[in-house]
Amino acid sequence: MSSAIVMNGKKGKNVDETIELAKTIIASSKSYVMSQLQYLQNSVVVSLSNSTLASIRFSRSKDWYGIIVPDPAAYPSVIPSKDSASFIHHGYGSQGAIVYFGTNKLGVQCVWLLAWAAPTDPSSTPNRVHVECGRSTNYTSIDWNTILNRLNASPTYNYFKDSITNATIAADINPNGSFALITADFGAV
Repeated sequence: MSSAIVMNGKKGKNVDETIELAKTIIASSKSYVMSQLQYLQNSVVVSLSNSTLASIRFSRSKDWYGIIVPDPAAYPSVIPSKDSASFIHHGYGSQGAIVYFGTNKLGVQCVWLLAWAAPTDPSSTPNRVHVECGRSTNYTSIDWNTILNRLNASPTYNYFKDSITNATIAADINPNGSFALITADFGAV
């Protein structure tokens, strides 16, 4: 059973603004295509919420298909505690991953990883999201092929809690016309 991550207040406004920006970029680029009366997905709007007690910082990314837009653009570098940030990843079959690092309640260095796949036609190949987290020492080197294989076997909703650090991550991906919407929450219990 799928479970949605609820966004409200400042976080919800941030998502709404990013969705409007995505619609503008998509419309201005004339890159959408009609297929059986529905637009094909050509972008992903990603909203990240930091539920930890400290700021989290961008570490690295992997773009299998697509790029972050508008140009020039960058993934959010810092997401303060109890705040959110968002970005748009554009590509025909957007597929990528991001990694953030920070600390849990005990001050242990942790990493949160979010990977997504939003194919152009989610009716034939479903959207997918993969999440994982844990001690930062476990992520000094990331095998992106392993992450891709895990992503390819993942559902549209995913949750993970690391039993050692108590770090948590949850993410949900849903089609929304010509783009997919991802909501993700990085936390520590």
